[in-house]
Amino acid sequence: MSDAYTYDPVTKEYLFQSECQIDPIDGGHLLPANSTHTVPPTKEEGKAIVWEDNQWVKKNDYRNTGVKAFNGTSLVHIDFIGDLPDGWSWEPPSA
Repeated sequence: MSDAYTYDPVTKEYLFQSECQIDPIDGGHLLPANSTHTVPPTKEEGKAIVWEDNQWVKKNDYRNTGVKAFNGTSLVHIDFIGDLPDGWSWEPPSA
């Protein structure tokens, strides 16, 4: 038995674990697309587990947390994994 650890094709975020099917030709294990045999680390609060450079890494994840960020003077919704882009801040600009 062999396990596969599947990640999102766009964000590369870990999604789920599944069992690999047996290859009917050579008896090996078929690895689904966007999957690896590498076991991901344990999930932590405020972190996303992401497949990057052939390994799992933990990145900051502020999605769905209610945390506010600002791009210049505009309040922005965080819908991505990782740190804030250059020029963004956690605090509104002072008047």
